[in-house]
Amino acid sequence: MSPIAPLSLGPAAPLEEDACWSYLELYLWPKGPVCPDCAQAGVPRPLRGRPHRWRCAVCGTRFHAGQDTVMEGTHLPLALWFAAVQLLAEAPWLSSVRLAAGLGIRQKTAWSLAQRIRRLAVEDSALHRAIVDAGWQGMPKSARHHSMQRHPLSDISR
Repeated sequence: MSPIAPLSLGPAAPLEEDACWSYLELYLWPKGPVCPDCAQAGVPRPLRGRPHRWRCAVCGTRFHAGQDTVMEGTHLPLALWFAAVQLLAEAPWLSSVRLAAGLGIRQKTAWSLAQRIRRLAVEDSALHRAIVDAGWQGMPKSARHHSMQRHPLSDISR
């Protein structure tokens, strides 16, 4: 049996962890961080030594942009989530074995990741689409792969 070749994300994929966090924060909080408990905008302060982690000055809650999303509670880097979302958007039929080989993770982890991403596509399609588009920013529409012209996972709930 031949080894499975790694998958390619394309030239514009944001694979730096810091860039992924900044993108997610900007998408979810266009006017600055918002506390999930007391809904105070602009009041949260960054935690010292913990980039992209916040503490509300009003209620003291610690939070981050991945909270209350399908990405909450995993130890996987956000860049890996972005890569997996983009791969599954381009090839929704991708098996967990192939996804695991392409991302360099275990098959069980890839299966769980794919299930959460499919749930994200149904429950929060706007966030899903924003993550997919993050990898293709700056590319002319004609240069994108044909499967990216119309998102294949957007019709799951029908």
